[in-house]
Amino acid sequence: MIDIHCHLLPGLDDGPADIDEAVALAKKLHSCGVHTVVATPHFRTGAWRPPIEDIDAAIACLKARLTEEGVDIEVIPGAEVGLVDAVELSKEELVALSFGKQGRYVLLEAPTLMPVEGIEQGIFRAQLSGPRAILAHPERLHAYQMKPERLASIFSSGVLVQLDARSLLGKEGREAKRAGQVMLRNGHVHFVGSDAHSCGRRYVDFQELAAYLTSLCGEAGAERLLKTNPAMLLDPESKGEFVSVASRRKKLLGLF
Repeated sequence: MIDIHCHLLPGLDDGPADIDEAVALAKKLHSCGVHTVVATPHFRTGAWRPPIEDIDAAIACLKARLTEEGVDIEVIPGAEVGLVDAVELSKEELVALSFGKQGRYVLLEAPTLMPVEGIEQGIFRAQLSGPRAILAHPERLHAYQMKPERLASIFSSGVLVQLDARSLLGKEGREAKRAGQVMLRNGHVHFVGSDAHSCGRRYVDFQELAAYLTSLCGEAGAERLLKTNPAMLLDPESKGEFVSVASRRKKLLGLF
């Protein structure tokens, strides 16, 4: 399985405090079936905005330590970019923060209380010269919790959607779970990631997650969310024709 949203790198944001905590998280993810992780430290003004060279250095350091300890898990560079920051970054900066530095996909995080109109306009502006957007955990955003069906607008425009595992599992509150389930039922979801920050904070067991998703979407749907679609994100030869997944009340939707 592939985790496309994980705060694995030490000392850059509110994730692991040091390399030992980062290695422990990587080992725990690997033990539950994760073979590839996209490291997505926060990159937003007012909280954490690490220099890109620091992200690169942390990736290299962690990879070396994991190799030394025999942990067979691949770590891919990325970031969780604040939407307000994304519209102000240059194309070169967004490429440097994109998944695998390929310049194809970037994970964007909207402010919790931003209205839908602001989210839509921000994503549109960020994509004008930058990579294709993946909206992180919309089920945790107030506007979409109030009306999950409003996600249809950006979904239909080609924006990719990632839900947090803990939301679906009911560990982030009733509203996040309800909104996430509606989004999944409506077929507006492409990925589910952990958003893990440590072995304790927001960590989820991917075996538990896979079983839960299978109960909602069937085995093929769970595989699409945790394996097939994430693999396409990281494949530079992929055409980017992602199949969204719906819970069993609806069939798999078309390509976007």
